[in-house]
Amino acid sequence: MEPSSKDTTQKKKRVICDRCKFPKQKACICKALPDTPLSTLFQRCRIIVLQHPHELRRKNRSLPLVELALFGKHLNQTELPSSTASDGDFVMKTIVGRRIGDTSDDAVLKLLSDPNEVVVLVFPHPN
Repeated sequence: MEPSSKDTTQKKKRVICDRCKFPKQKACICKALPDTPLSTLFQRCRIIVLQHPHELRRKNRSLPLVELALFGKHLNQTELPSSTASDGDFVMKTIVGRRIGDTSDDAVLKLLSDPNEVVVLVFPHPN
């Protein structure tokens, strides 16, 4: 019995970029990222990211790109920079939902209504 073509042809794995986690050959975005993380420019700002619930399941979601541009690396929840452990003191917070409203975090709603706070709201745009 001859081996099938599936047995003799092995799939080549694409080389993945260590920084952006995209395939190096055709999709690496590291050249487009800032040399210095943008978080140095936003030292007095709070960044709130509104992430659609369906985006959590997508491999090519946009939140890791925001993290790379702001902090120069992918972050997990324990790595998010903050000055203290209080819930109202954060640099970047992600809200998973379709809109900001009554069900949102109280600290976020308070910040958005405070005229003394500088808040950058990041959300997807249809275009």
